[in-house]
Amino acid sequence: MYKRQPSPRVVPPLVEPPVVPEFLEALAAAGFRVARVDAYETRATDDGVAADAIRAGTVDVVAVTSTAEIDALAAACDLDAFAGVDVVAHGPVTALGIRRAGLGVAETNLDSSSFDGLVDAVARVCRRRDRRARVAALAARVWFVQWLLGQVAAHPDR
Repeated sequence: MYKRQPSPRVVPPLVEPPVVPEFLEALAAAGFRVARVDAYETRATDDGVAADAIRAGTVDVVAVTSTAEIDALAAACDLDAFAGVDVVAHGPVTALGIRRAGLGVAETNLDSSSFDGLVDAVARVCRRRDRRARVAALAARVWFVQWLLGQVAAHPDR
């Protein structure tokens, strides 16, 4: 049996979280011939937009979809800058990475196969804040943030 597994390519200085290599090893151990396919890149940006916004206190919620993202953001910001910022995790592995970085997790989307749960998690955090929260993510995820904000705006009842 042959399995092509799409996965992210993590660009140094970020470190690939163990979940992807462990998954590929488990597939190989189960008898698959595995070919890793780098479907996208996770990289730290040097524009500082998200870190600057967090330090300025203009961000209420950060949606994180991988441990590499939170590692990059935590490296760019003093953790004290996250006071008053709710961090939402896309999946339990990402939630663990957020905690390991020294931050709390306000909500976790337990179904990391779909972004719908992440939209719901961000919406719950926004409702708890009793106002429309400002959402930030790393510049590498700008397309996702635009989509996420559109989903939150289109489904205010979530």
